[in-house]
Amino acid sequence: LTGNGILIGLIDTGIRYTFPDFLKEDGTTKLHSVWDQTQQSGQTPIGLPYGTVFSKEEINENLRQRENAQSVPLLLTDENGHGTKVASVASKAAPSAELIMVKCRQAKSYLRTYYRIPEAADAYDESDIVAALKYIHDISQQENKPVVIGITMGTNMGDHTGNSFLNIYLNTLTQERHHCIVIGGGNEGNAAHHYHGELTRQQPSQNVEIRVGGEMGGFVMDFWGGVPYIYTVTIRSPGGESIQWVNPQLRKPQEFTFIFERTRIIVEYLVVEQNSGAELVRFRMERPTPGIWTISVRTEVDVVNGSFDMWLPNTQFLESEVIFLEPTPYTTITEPGYVHRSITATAYNDANRSFYANSGRGYARDGYVKPDIAAPGVNVSTIMGSMTGTSMAAAITAGGVAQIMQWAVVDGNNVLADSFTMRNYVKKYNMTYITDKMCKTI
Repeated sequence: LTGNGILIGLIDTGIRYTFPDFLKEDGTTKLHSVWDQTQQSGQTPIGLPYGTVFSKEEINENLRQRENAQSVPLLLTDENGHGTKVASVASKAAPSAELIMVKCRQAKSYLRTYYRIPEAADAYDESDIVAALKYIHDISQQENKPVVIGITMGTNMGDHTGNSFLNIYLNTLTQERHHCIVIGGGNEGNAAHHYHGELTRQQPSQNVEIRVGGEMGGFVMDFWGGVPYIYTVTIRSPGGESIQWVNPQLRKPQEFTFIFERTRIIVEYLVVEQNSGAELVRFRMERPTPGIWTISVRTEVDVVNGSFDMWLPNTQFLESEVIFLEPTPYTTITEPGYVHRSITATAYNDANRSFYANSGRGYARDGYVKPDIAAPGVNVSTIMGSMTGTSMAAAITAGGVAQIMQWAVVDGNNVLADSFTMRNYVKKYNMTYITDKMCKTI
């Protein structure tokens, strides 16, 4: 089993397509095509009005020309290197599979401003990821080939139950015959960016402490409240000033400032978030004073078993350390890792069979079981050196699933297989032997 007849679609930072790992024995490319969302000068995908598509034929012609003259310019590149590393691992695990790469463009400036994301951080727009998924899906339909789609991007924003727009679209794709979605669980398990609180009649309020480690432009924090309870929040600054946000039952944002602090807090409220149905309060902290911030959460109604969750941004989206002083390490898989029918991969160290502590952990906020598999993800060898993280675990898993998809669909053992089928094959049978073998060959 080598992934023969299978497509592996990756949404990432691009690919250095001239590397040997992406060439067949005859020197031609293993790539079916590349959609570079950052280039606007060439042919766009059908139905998608931006970016440039490079076909297999164009890539092969470029490779041929570069053999004769190294001065021939590259069609595209991968400045970050992450996409190239992920693709090399997946390709080594399933060497006969064809690769489809989507190089995602960076998020627009207004989104970076809204979410207070530093300019130096790599950040991507959910709508561009959805477009990339459509592109890969359309190729699979046109070629009439099974496809394994690997996603190694994630965010702490979201309800952590699989109900975002991206998650809903992914769940639709998982129900397509001969499709399988593999998602990396993220590396936020030890980041101290999640807090879970339980409220009772005996304890109807709870204090949550956040430490802001240094000067920064700001950050966004999401509060998700369990239905049917309604919450109020009091925020105390490091200097001792307090403001109270009282549930207004309005959609209009509220703005708060302090007398002795330069911090400004904008609170946006949804009594019923559109997809999840949960209560969502978003706190946008601008120029927060370094020190300990205390957030007191209280319900306005008699509590039986009320609960709430709070998430800070991904580590890469923060200019300085911002953590909960009493964090909860569970439910730290990044979105979209909670798609029910996908295969969500976390990482372990195959050298000593220990769990990789930074891996995102389950369950989902509603108790659904995630992740689905732990694959090697520590010091995994790639074409650009070793790399650690759940991206590597997802890449190995994607290659392993391509092998199983070949057995099921191409070899005719289960021609109706979909993502749910692949997930249960992986969970039902011992995947450890397969992933260990692949890890040693990479």
